Amino acid sequence: MGMKSAITSDHALFTGTDRTLAFEIFAPDGVAMEDVVGQAFRWSMRKAVSRVEPFRTRHETELCVRTTGDGITITGVYNSSRALNTQRVTVSIRDTDTESLAGGQYEHALKRTDADKEDIKSYGTVELLVASTI
Repeated sequence: MGMKSAITSDHALFTGTDRTLAFEIFAPDGVAMEDVVGQAFRWSMRKAVSRVEPFRTRHETELCVRTTGDGITITGVYNSSRALNTQRVTVSIRDTDTESLAGGQYEHALKRTDADKEDIKSYGTVELLVASTI
């Protein structure tokens, strides 16, 4: 199971702005680091779904999607020691991805998408802030 990771107001994800998120990837045990060179990923964000809302499929609720080769890259150098590991999966969000969205609570998930290796690596809430106009 992936690591729970909230994207809070401290990350300053505003509507209509470019932002890059960086994810540290852990092995399934949640402790050891995982070398992700050559792996494929998909990141998506959707409006937080209330438990009382009727069921909707994933594709109906996704508002922003990035994939390896389209906004997702692997940066840094892998090291099994967390203190020395600089490898990250980076997700680039374009201003146009969020410019029409309202501020508020959303959910995100980063999934490894390699055949027979699919696994959620990170998931959690997103606090999307409204960019002020100057």
